[in-house]
Amino acid sequence: MTLATQHAEIDRVMRNFFDVHHCTNVNSPESEFDLDAGLGLCFEFDYPDRPGLELMRATKERLPHVPILMITTHHSERLAVWAYRNRVFDFLVKPITDDDVLRCYELLSAIQNIDAQNKRPILNFRSRIPSEIPVGQRLAHKRLSPALRFVEK
Repeated sequence: MTLATQHAEIDRVMRNFFDVHHCTNVNSPESEFDLDAGLGLCFEFDYPDRPGLELMRATKERLPHVPILMITTHHSERLAVWAYRNRVFDFLVKPITDDDVLRCYELLSAIQNIDAQNKRPILNFRSRIPSEIPVGQRLAHKRLSPALRFVEK
């Protein structure tokens, strides 16, 4: 679903962790792959449009047991909320880092292990907090917080 460079982000990062196959019939990926064999689907967008997002939603409705990863250049809080409400297992914004892909790999491995056991327990998986999040609130920011909120408004 990319316009600028086809498969660029997936090929650059994902191949380090996953065996990647590109779908030639995006309207029916289940016709090309055995999706019961531990596979997931990835929808990569530069700039998502309604037909592309509708296709992703319809695919998830047809294949509710298949994890879907969404990768996009254009992002917004609304788009991320929409994606999670439509049951994507992760939402990544380009450029993707190895840490992003490693998190997806670990989560998919945990999902696959549960499915292999034919159980439906609660998944005990904790995603790492991103490294750019500060350890604690900085005192200077705490004092400036009212002024910063004023400027933002």
